[in-house]
Amino acid sequence: PPALRGVQRIIKEASGRAAMFTSVPTSFPPFGFDENWDVYEAYSPIRDIGVSEPFVRAARWLDRELEENAPGKRFVVIHARGAHPPWDVSREEALQLKPPEYSGAIDPRRAGIVIGALRAKTRRNVKRLTDDDWVRLGALEQASLAKQNEGLARLFAVLQNRKAWDSSLIMVVGDVASPAPPDLPFDTSGPLTEDRLAAPLIVKFPGNAFAGQEVHQPSNAPDLTLSVLNAFGLRAPETLEGIDLYRRARGRAELTGTAQVATLPGRYATRLGPWLLRGTLGQVPTLCARDVDPACSSDAFERQSIAARAEFLATYAAETQSVDSRLITKTPATLDKDTRAALAAWGDLPP
Repeated sequence: PPALRGVQRIIKEASGRAAMFTSVPTSFPPFGFDENWDVYEAYSPIRDIGVSEPFVRAARWLDRELEENAPGKRFVVIHARGAHPPWDVSREEALQLKPPEYSGAIDPRRAGIVIGALRAKTRRNVKRLTDDDWVRLGALEQASLAKQNEGLARLFAVLQNRKAWDSSLIMVVGDVASPAPPDLPFDTSGPLTEDRLAAPLIVKFPGNAFAGQEVHQPSNAPDLTLSVLNAFGLRAPETLEGIDLYRRARGRAELTGTAQVATLPGRYATRLGPWLLRGTLGQVPTLCARDVDPACSSDAFERQSIAARAEFLATYAAETQSVDSRLITKTPATLDKDTRAALAAWGDLPP
């Protein structure tokens, strides 16, 4: 909706330039992601387009922008497939992957459909992959990621050749963490457990600050947004609550950080420091301290009333803010034939 100002709009209002390149159907034009960019390009997974194409196009755009040597900010977003099927692996390449003489259902082009169909089954004993399926799935993921790594290296080479590497902020972040077997991978609405909430985040700060350092604190989407705007010297919206990643890496953030809240219809999970609160609407939640009880085998909700209250109030505040944002008039997504086909190949819609 026009009332929402995305990062790209804020940057353009400051005379910057912004571009987005996506090969993930959930950020295609029907969902509104094509608004307020100087360049927006989407590459459907059902088309015969290489998985590294978003990186290649982004590198070309950035090379042209930096060649002109015009002043101003440059903001580039690449929404890559990552390890998600369908995979950019030919039939000949697949024959070379483990396990040898594989004859299962995990195919480079239709694996998303297969996994989506398994996920839709109601009986848990039929919602599973075989050991050979898991081996082939991992091999296909690695083969596809290798091609995307080549595209990412091409983008980095542009920054280095144009003498822009040192002044660039680069973030590589995952949006869906896959659990270990036997749970099915790539489920965006799975249980709110720690393994599914832990997505990778790698940051290269300008000047290579904190190079090689690991920061063992959780971060969320508002933190990334605030960090981008601060790096550009732009004022963040007052409603944006987050902690700059630079400040967090420098050790200037609070030890407990801000509450990390994840919600799905009827479910919520909240982290604040070591405390983890999980619950279902209409039921008493559970509380555990992850530092002393990593498996959350003991419920401390009744014993630790102060921590329980703080966690629940943080959850309520986050959900209240989310409800307030929903009052903005939205435009329903109208899915065209190609987007439906792409979401089916992705495993999010039945074919």
